[in-house]
Amino acid sequence: MIILLAGEPGTGKTFGAMTFPEPARILDMENRDTAPKDRVVTVEKVKCLTKDYLDDYPASLAKLRGMTGAWLRDPTPPSLVLDTVSDIRNTYCYNERLGEVQVKNPQRTRLAIEEWGEVNDKVEAILFPLINRARKDSLDLVLITQMDDEWGTAEEERGGRYVKVKARVGRKRACQNWIEYHVDTIVTLATQERKGEWKYTAECSKSPVGCWSEDVTGQALHDVLLEKGL
Repeated sequence: MIILLAGEPGTGKTFGAMTFPEPARILDMENRDTAPKDRVVTVEKVKCLTKDYLDDYPASLAKLRGMTGAWLRDPTPPSLVLDTVSDIRNTYCYNERLGEVQVKNPQRTRLAIEEWGEVNDKVEAILFPLINRARKDSLDLVLITQMDDEWGTAEEERGGRYVKVKARVGRKRACQNWIEYHVDTIVTLATQERKGEWKYTAECSKSPVGCWSEDVTGQALHDVLLEKGL
């Protein structure tokens, strides 16, 4: 199964990914995950720091490429979880490309819009081989993504007339569209407090068995997917 797990912080994305078939390998981009004691799950911390304890993005990206390369070469690889693909693109690959640009122009502090194409190429070079291997050999690949603001237009009264202005219209998955196209299943997790208790829900917007919504409070996410026929 190739699945994209999305959700706000605290909605159970990583916990849900840890319920996938053992053994499982989690590549943690922010060094924040802890492996459960009751499951055969290995958490590998990807983020590297300089001797001054600053983020070392080139070293982190090199480490990530080495880890994913090892998974691709493994004849019997475990389930693989990338936590998160948002970090890979917006932090790791972005800062590597920015560093390349700063070699020629040290004054640059951010990339121009047209330079994001090189960032996206770096992401595809990492993820496409994983997706292809998982599909070819029927392996479990879990891509976790964060959520981001979705922008649109709204009307605002100014000087007695209404004008269109940029406005936040909601939240969306913080990943590229091609990732959503190439995965088999997309599940967005959410949480809500009801009568003093926290309830967790999973909303599936893409899968081989169609779209569905389920209360997953107290349930293993992978078990829910199996019950749905995935």
